[in-house]
Amino acid sequence: MLLDFSRTGSLSLKTIGERLQVHPTSVTNIIDRLVTAGLVARRRNPDDGRGVLATLTDTGRDVVRRATKDLMAIDFGLDALDDQDRSLLFERLRDVRSAAGDFTSSE
Repeated sequence: MLLDFSRTGSLSLKTIGERLQVHPTSVTNIIDRLVTAGLVARRRNPDDGRGVLATLTDTGRDVVRRATKDLMAIDFGLDALDDQDRSLLFERLRDVRSAAGDFTSSE
């Protein structure tokens, strides 16, 4: 999803790690598996000769679209919560994301 939401469909492995808040080794392992599955391609970063970009393939983009459609069809599983619990969950997750710097509290 990170790659699908990116402007170019590509992100550096470093950026992926930062956004997912995972160790670089974990990012490398995840990207290796996605490459093997044909969902992502690796390429040299033209802006940084040492860096590597992960790029979503057409197959990967199709999988993202189908998975999103399936998740939307089940309401992301949130139908297990009533309206009050959903609101509380949203508020708590917003607090966590705000604390992580994803956006300011005024957004």
